[in-house]
Amino acid sequence: MILNLSALGLGLLGSAHCVSMCGPVAGLCAASSISVRPSVGRTLAFNSGRIATYTLLGATFGLLGENINGLYGFVPQVGAALRLVAAVVALAAGVALVSGKSALASLERFASPIGALIRRRTAPWMRSPQLSSFLAFGFAWGLVPCGLVYSALALAATSGSAQAGGTTMLYFGLGTLPALVLVGLASRAARSFSSPLFRRAAGTLLIVAGAVQLANVVMSTTKESCCHHSTIAER
Repeated sequence: MILNLSALGLGLLGSAHCVSMCGPVAGLCAASSISVRPSVGRTLAFNSGRIATYTLLGATFGLLGENINGLYGFVPQVGAALRLVAAVVALAAGVALVSGKSALASLERFASPIGALIRRRTAPWMRSPQLSSFLAFGFAWGLVPCGLVYSALALAATSGSAQAGGTTMLYFGLGTLPALVLVGLASRAARSFSSPLFRRAAGTLLIVAGAVQLANVVMSTTKESCCHHSTIAER
């Protein structure tokens, strides 16, 4: 449950990053080329597809983590490394929100060709009157590289199973939902998520959360190392 709440908090606090990266697309889905009026159906279809992809990715990473532990026995270093990645990315996202300079930009640029390919291939779906097209677009858009998603996937990989990993990413996706729904349906209300005050407040909380998680990783690793050495000494 703690893992799920961490993922939910990451999604909520990262809303300012989500609005800057996915906000324009969410707005286009709401209005579309077939109607200038915002559509609840198109907005929900797009976000449902996006969150479904996050959930599937989470299940995949959870299964991967489970198999690694199953093949090699429980390896504390693997879980610690993944938690460390999640903490560092959360810290980077927090610093980016507070400073206004994206510390995740280089990470996202590294995989940007994937995002460009998805945008190019799915562009015709935006002109369709069918909600299923926007659902499919959401599925595809969930694959667009994003530093916050990488961080949440690192958490999912430590969950211990496909089901737990999928649930972790579902919570993360739900955390991003309020901001992106507001972007699509009420642009004025959505501006609060990109305001300097919200960005700095959310960034500060992300930094604190990342620092706490980083400290927990260090403390747990130190404790496990001490126990390991004690066991060897007793033998």
